Amino acid sequence: MKIEWPERIYSVSFPRSGHHLLARLLRAYFRSSMKYCGYYGSDGCCGQVPCANPATTYSKNHDGRLRLSQSLGRYVIQYRSPIPTLISDYELALKIGPAKPRSREEFYDHLSRRADHWRRWMHRWVFSFSSPLAVKLPYETLTGEPHTALSDVIGLACAQAQPKSVGAAITAVGIKMPRDVREFRYWDEERMREAELLLRPEIDRAALPYVTKEIAKL
Repeated sequence: MKIEWPERIYSVSFPRSGHHLLARLLRAYFRSSMKYCGYYGSDGCCGQVPCANPATTYSKNHDGRLRLSQSLGRYVIQYRSPIPTLISDYELALKIGPAKPRSREEFYDHLSRRADHWRRWMHRWVFSFSSPLAVKLPYETLTGEPHTALSDVIGLACAQAQPKSVGAAITAVGIKMPRDVREFRYWDEERMREAELLLRPEIDRAALPYVTKEIAKL
């Protein structure tokens, strides 16, 4: 049975926070009713917000310049504990960026710059923005409680999620447990702890988990 998607949703996500996982789950649930706009480099993309294609139902944006309108309609806001997301962000940059020598110091410079952006992004979209037409979804909830997370997002698009179809979508896509970030090649417990301490107000306010052992015990 085809499930209709009547309302357009704007997916605003900090990079590497589960956007594509959620998009795959939604496609498995809605099937052909989902019309996806990837915005960044998509074939035939209009490069506009809102998308000029009236058929679009799910539109991606990272709001890298912190200028995206907060009055477009319905939003899914995705974010993640900072250290895992910034490690993943760096690894993606290695894959798509120009080839050059890599080093531990380069990574920690990247971490410092992107941590500040993560903080400002969180204040704009998680702490300051409030709307009854928005679902705020941490990556940790998406991977740990996928049935609840997917049902909440589906509720933005239509009146109520169908539990059996939600379960079928999760089974079809599969949820992989996040890796242990301590296996990252440039992992340094002391420097990671320093980074988490600097972001502690935002981590605590968003109720996100810590990854360094000493802080997690506090």
